[in-house]
Amino acid sequence: MDLTAPTFGLVNGHPLFLDLATDSYFLLEPDDESELLKALQSNAPSQHPRPVDWPKPASQVTLVGDPSRPRFADILFIGASLTSVRRRLRRGLLADLISGLFEPPAGDRDTPETVGLARRFLCARRWLPHQGNCLADSLALLIFLQRHGATASLIFGAKLDPFAAHCWLQAGPTLLNDRLDRIEGFTPVAALSP
Repeated sequence: MDLTAPTFGLVNGHPLFLDLATDSYFLLEPDDESELLKALQSNAPSQHPRPVDWPKPASQVTLVGDPSRPRFADILFIGASLTSVRRRLRRGLLADLISGLFEPPAGDRDTPETVGLARRFLCARRWLPHQGNCLADSLALLIFLQRHGATASLIFGAKLDPFAAHCWLQAGPTLLNDRLDRIEGFTPVAALSP
C-alpha cells in the first residue's frame, strides 16, 4: 500500500491533511486552500486530490449485557500485540508500522465474523492493564482480525478548534472498537482499506 501521498478531509470547511509518511497533520496556506476549494467546487477534472469520502458507521460493537469471559489465548495474544505496537510506535514512523498491515485479502471477508472477532477482542482487552490509546488499540485489533482471516478499514479522523485527532476500525457500516457518539465530531481525513 502506498502511504506516501497525503490525504485530506474537509474539516469545518478547511482541507486538513494527514501525511502518514511524516506522521503529521497540516493545513494549507490561505492561497493554496482557496485554489483547492475552488477546484473542488467546480467538479471539473483536475490534478488536485479529492477529499476522503468515507461513510459514517450506522452501528457499533458493544459488550453491554455480554456475560462471556475472554479466552486466555486471546488475552495473551492481544497483550503481546499491544506491547509490540506501542514499542514500534515509539521507535518509528506510523507509515512504517502500518505499511504491511493492509495486504489485499484472500477471498471475501464476512462482516458477521469480523464483528464477532471484534467482540472477542474487546472482551479480552478489558482484562489488560494497558491504558487505552485509539491508535495502538486499533492496530492491535487489526492484527487480531488478520490473524483470524478477517480485516477492517482503519479510519483517521480529526477536528479543529481545538485540534484533535482520533482513529478507529470499521467493517462496512459497523464501528468495531469505539462508540458512535465518541467519533461523531471527527471528520475522516484518511481511510486505509485492504
